[in-house]
Amino acid sequence: MMFKIYLYIFSFLLFSLNSFAQSYKITIYYEERPPYFILDSSKQKIVDGIAFKKVNKILTDSKVKYEYEQIPIIRSLQNIKDNKIPCCVTYTYKNKMREEYARFTLPYLKDKRLVIITKKNNEKLKGANNLIEILSDNNITPILKVGYTYGTSVTGILQKYRGYSIFNLNDQKNKNIVMTSQIQEDILKKLLENEGDFTLMPLNEFQYYIQTNPNFSDILTYKTIPESTEEIYRHFMCSKKVKIIDISKMNEVIKKVRSLN
Repeated sequence: MMFKIYLYIFSFLLFSLNSFAQSYKITIYYEERPPYFILDSSKQKIVDGIAFKKVNKILTDSKVKYEYEQIPIIRSLQNIKDNKIPCCVTYTYKNKMREEYARFTLPYLKDKRLVIITKKNNEKLKGANNLIEILSDNNITPILKVGYTYGTSVTGILQKYRGYSIFNLNDQKNKNIVMTSQIQEDILKKLLENEGDFTLMPLNEFQYYIQTNPNFSDILTYKTIPESTEEIYRHFMCSKKVKIIDISKMNEVIKKVRSLN
């Protein structure tokens, strides 16, 4: 009788483990963000982009089980932190705070430096030599995206001078900042409509938009940020439900395909 009970328990555990192994799949979160991820609006599917091409190859060649899901970045980051399912965002910065609750792959893509985007005729920024001088003036309003971080040095300046919080948690945070969940293109349109004075993005991202929209190239310009000293690298940021062996598999492919020059 005891033998039958043990056999039943063993069979049940074996079935459960096998079911888990078969159902295990990494959810890869994304949102539309040219030039990194370019959406085919008719199919509502990502089809191109400088990050997407590498991400797709990394996932395919590493032979991990995955599926794509389009959700806003702030939800993606929260899902990774909640650690309920195996999931990743594929274009994030790595920092110490995130390393406490997430797994990171090696970097697979290097961006151009972060810059300040503003209107060419915005007199408020013309005399400013750096980001600290700009943020010291409360009459100058940045437009920033909820959920985005801008590297350690710039995020630290934003926190010090404007109480910046990427999750826009309460009214004590983000003073004199316009926070939005809209895509980067719409943030640039907000600048054209004078809803704020400047925004921040990597130079290659801004260059994409001024090449595709005459209004942007005619009206907007950029300023360098002397305080932004870090190189910008893109990583897969994953929940700890993602197996370490899968991170290792992706890293092996990343070593072959990454663009860090």
